[in-house]
Amino acid sequence: MNLAYASDQDLLLSTLIHEYAHILSLSPGQTDPDAWSCDTLQLDEGCAEPDSALWAFDQEFWAAYRSDAPDAANADADLAYEFYLDHEDDFVSDYAATNVVEDFAESFMTFVLEPEPDSDTVIARKLLFFWDRPEYVEIRDHVRAAFGL
Repeated sequence: MNLAYASDQDLLLSTLIHEYAHILSLSPGQTDPDAWSCDTLQLDEGCAEPDSALWAFDQEFWAAYRSDAPDAANADADLAYEFYLDHEDDFVSDYAATNVVEDFAESFMTFVLEPEPDSDTVIARKLLFFWDRPEYVEIRDHVRAAFGL
C-alpha cells in the first residue's frame, strides 16, 4: 500500500485494518513456517497452529464448504467470485470469498468498523467469532479510539 496515493481515508483505514488482520493471523505462534505437512491448514506461510485463530475460523466457517471452497492459497478472482455468488449471504464482501485467509481479514475489518451484530446470520457469527476473543476486542477498542470511531 502506498500512502502517497491514499486520498480516501475510509478506504485507507479499512485496508490497513484488513492487512493488520493478516499480521495477526499469520504471525509466528499462529503459523509454523517450517512445517512441510499439516494436520491443520496448509498456507503459503506454513501450517496454521492447532490453537490459532485462523484454524478455528477455518473449522467453524469453511469446513462445511471443503470440496466446493477455494483453497487457502487461492488467488483466482473468477473462482472466488463464482464461490461468492453461490454463498453471498456468508461473506462480508465478494473478496472475502477468495479464501479463508481473506475471509478472516475481511471479517476482522468489519468487526472493527461495525457495531456488534444482533442476528444469527453466518456473517454475524463470523463477527461474533472475534467478539468472543478478548484480545481482538482490545485491538478493536484501541483502533476505534485512535481513529475516533
